[in-house]
Amino acid sequence: MMIYRRLLSAAVICVALLTTTGTAKAEIVWNDLFSVSFESFNDCTGELMLLELDVHIIATEVETSDGTIRFRQSVNTHGWGVGLDSGDIYRYKSNTHFFETDPMGIASIRKSKRQAQLIGLGKTPNQRRVVDYEFVVDEFGIVTNVYIVDVICQGD
Repeated sequence: MMIYRRLLSAAVICVALLTTTGTAKAEIVWNDLFSVSFESFNDCTGELMLLELDVHIIATEVETSDGTIRFRQSVNTHGWGVGLDSGDIYRYKSNTHFFETDPMGIASIRKSKRQAQLIGLGKTPNQRRVVDYEFVVDEFGIVTNVYIVDVICQGD
């Protein structure tokens, strides 16, 4: 019982310290849920698909004690698709995380990571896509841009 109380007391003290350190709280600047339909290419089968997805976007912004602005955005999608030639049915889900530091200044860093899965129902192969993107502008306005796409086909 004594050990339990000490652990609980230590946990309460840690929470109190963390909540009173003066760190800025993230403000939600955008929170939206909507549906969208569009055509997309399946890299594993070479077929054009029609996707119908539900999309949830939430974005937050925080200004740190040194004046740096940090912007974060998460985009989660899920839904269904159909191959326009084969009629094959797919289940689709993805998540994208976007980070931007100091978006109002000259120097900024923008990064995003997107992971998407296209699950073929039946004999159609599954597709997994990972997209990493980094866009950096230094204090002199020089841009560095890196874009990497990995596509993995499974079950073909």
